[in-house]
Amino acid sequence: MIYFIQQGLNGPIKIGTTGDVSMRLKNLQCANPCSLRLVGVVDGEVGEEEAIHARFKHRRIRGEWFKGSADLCKYIDELPLHPGTAPVRKTMDRKSEGYVELLEENRSLRILNEDLTNQVSASQDEDLQRYKECEEICELQDEIKTLNRKLRNWTPALDDRVERRLRAVQ
Repeated sequence: MIYFIQQGLNGPIKIGTTGDVSMRLKNLQCANPCSLRLVGVVDGEVGEEEAIHARFKHRRIRGEWFKGSADLCKYIDELPLHPGTAPVRKTMDRKSEGYVELLEENRSLRILNEDLTNQVSASQDEDLQRYKECEEICELQDEIKTLNRKLRNWTPALDDRVERRLRAVQ
């Protein structure tokens, strides 16, 4: 079986294979300080798991952990509910009567989170460009200060001597 286990409500998602999903979840939870939850299971072996990894390789964080992006969440949400996982999902995900509302809010927040992340990334790119422009301005200001110092120290007599030497050489 291929499982999808998410850290928290909108954290990264682990895509892996196992013969016992509930045991795998327990083992992962033991080594993880954050709450983990099973968000999907589908029949499949290592080959199918690798195909899913390849499909979402642009979302890979490390190893089998992937960013909980809108496209990955949509893929998981569209998976058929596996008969062997119904009790696990029911006890883990549907404890409250407001499960459907929470699920929809979770999906909306994941999409919003991805949009905001993209906006922050674009904003950081703009900030980097402004920083580079500021560096260039500072360098130009330093050059101007140097030229102003040279102008303050310049004397016409010195210039006349240079001109006389140039005429003498010609």
